[in-house]
Amino acid sequence: MKTGHIEGASCIIANRFLNMLAVALFGLVSATVVRADSIFGVSMSNITFVGGSACGPIGDAACSEMLNMSFNWDATVHDVESGTMSVVASGAVGEPFSYCCATTDPPSNGWFFLWRDTNGDAVEVATCDVIGGVNCGEFPSPGTYSAIEDIELVCGSTSDPCFTDGFQSEHPSAGTFTVSGTPEPSSLFLLGTGFLGLVVYRKRVG
Repeated sequence: MKTGHIEGASCIIANRFLNMLAVALFGLVSATVVRADSIFGVSMSNITFVGGSACGPIGDAACSEMLNMSFNWDATVHDVESGTMSVVASGAVGEPFSYCCATTDPPSNGWFFLWRDTNGDAVEVATCDVIGGVNCGEFPSPGTYSAIEDIELVCGSTSDPCFTDGFQSEHPSAGTFTVSGTPEPSSLFLLGTGFLGLVVYRKRVG
């Protein structure tokens, strides 16, 4: 009798533990899915600006500046996800760009992103080109955006390399601007199958 009581109590404890584990795992799966649906990967690759013919050994070659920028955008809090910003710049401007901020642009129904260097030069990204009606109201929907229309290089002063090399208000001549979702299907699948397996096992032992 005592043995039966002990076994029964152990079974109850085990069932309660399995219930708690199932609830926790279900919550984890749900939270992960919600988070995955609200995080988007933003990539601006090989964004190439071509300035005037003032570069090269004798100053008669076309000047160029290339940027590669990427980050995760959290659509829930409307901000860049901490620790995900990456900016690599190379070319005639000669200064690294640092991310400044993102603001809404209500009239155009878009977002405005800004990067600056120490000279005050700025890379501006507007996800809606009002005149051309490009990408308006779409960000951060996954897809390809217009790098040529949406991105612009603005020089900080008339005396810095950005201006003297002819980059003032230049739009890229090449590059891609894409937004993609960032769920992890394999991880979600494993969590989901684990949860289902636990439910099945719970029913069998219950």
